[in-house]
Amino acid sequence: MSQPLTISALARRFNLSRSALLHYDRIGLLTPGGRTAAGYRCYSEADAERLHAIQTFRQAGVPLAGIRALLNEPESATRAVLRDHLEELAQRIAELQAQQQRVIALLGFDGLSETPRLLTREAMVAIFRTAGLDDEGMDRLHAQFEKTDPAAHQRFLESLGMDAEHIARIRRLSREGAAAPDRRL
Repeated sequence: MSQPLTISALARRFNLSRSALLHYDRIGLLTPGGRTAAGYRCYSEADAERLHAIQTFRQAGVPLAGIRALLNEPESATRAVLRDHLEELAQRIAELQAQQQRVIALLGFDGLSETPRLLTREAMVAIFRTAGLDDEGMDRLHAQFEKTDPAAHQRFLESLGMDAEHIARIRRLSREGAAAPDRRL
């Protein structure tokens, strides 16, 4: 059996404050597995594993009350809590996107092309490559993007800082279905 961990040792191990662990104890989320003769909290490896799960759910943005349910309920409840959280995230994303559009309007920007660029063309290509898209996959991506939402395809290419001529060439080749290096990001 491994040596019990003090609250300070556990906090350091997980890069948390002692007060966070005390709070988790107060709300019944992480109760120490034992106490020393002097009454100090001591945590077992099972407690550390539970704290790891707590941190995983916290990083996903799950509220503490939801985490308690996730850790204490059967898998069916876990899936329900995570589905509810996912719906809340989708709602918050939609609200943030609406706020973003209001800010763009307030700034007088004419569409996405004038908004600050979040990714460069090179960064986007690297992401697509890492995701497994080869040249043919990039061709299919552009063709589908152009077919599904030409205006969004235009805005996407503009957001990468491409010049108008290159964008026009990519979109034309995408509509024609021609495979060409010019169409790729």
